[in-house]
Amino acid sequence: MGGINDNLVRFVYKYKIKMKRERSAMNIEYMNQKVEFSLVRKERKSIKISVNRDFTIEVIAPFNVAEEEIKNVVYKKMKWIIKQMKRMENIIDINEEIKYSDGDAFYIFGTPYRLIVKKGIKNKMRIFGENVYMYIKEKDNYEYKKNYAEKWYKKIAAIELEYLYNEKYKIFDEIYDEKPKLCIRKMKSKWGSYSPADNKVVLNTQLVKIPKTCIEYVIIHELCHVKFRNHRKEFYNYVNNFMPDWKLKKESLDRYVNV
Repeated sequence: MGGINDNLVRFVYKYKIKMKRERSAMNIEYMNQKVEFSLVRKERKSIKISVNRDFTIEVIAPFNVAEEEIKNVVYKKMKWIIKQMKRMENIIDINEEIKYSDGDAFYIFGTPYRLIVKKGIKNKMRIFGENVYMYIKEKDNYEYKKNYAEKWYKKIAAIELEYLYNEKYKIFDEIYDEKPKLCIRKMKSKWGSYSPADNKVVLNTQLVKIPKTCIEYVIIHELCHVKFRNHRKEFYNYVNNFMPDWKLKKESLDRYVNV
């Protein structure tokens, strides 16, 4: 009985500590500046540091790691943290929530067009100069406008992505025995993927919002996975054969925030 009670006491104590220390604010001194970060305690084996898009720093650490050790880890990672913050300054959020009203940024192949919404008898989109005009039946219905815009993007994606895919595959045509099938659909967290099981490349419809040079990199990247499944050195050496400036294009791609 005593053993059971001891286990119960430890469980209750651990639960109380978990609830009490789930999130707290901390700081360190770095280059004569106070750097603040939030500490989250979780059941895990290692310390994880993240830099959020609002430039806040979050540290997730195991319950048994002392605060002093956590501060030392954050201090040692400050160069990396600063690098991530600089990268955040150049981030372009192509999926930033918009109201589909006049003045919203509407991205098409990396160009932010100014959206102008007008009531129309028939739904249609037209690009003119620096503006994209949305003629829509239900001008004041947010969901209606959003659904139409997504269908429009999907239609553009079906045409443009298939064309770019076919163009880029030409350099693989004499290398691969069979051309991978192409599937275009909206993906939650990836620009593209390759499935060896059914020899299929999937491209995200959201790609039509970023520059074509970035789209070309994604296509080359996925086609290279036909031969190399991982992201080791051999894979990127293979990518380099078809796109010598792939690093620059990847840096450009990394500026864009996906879904």
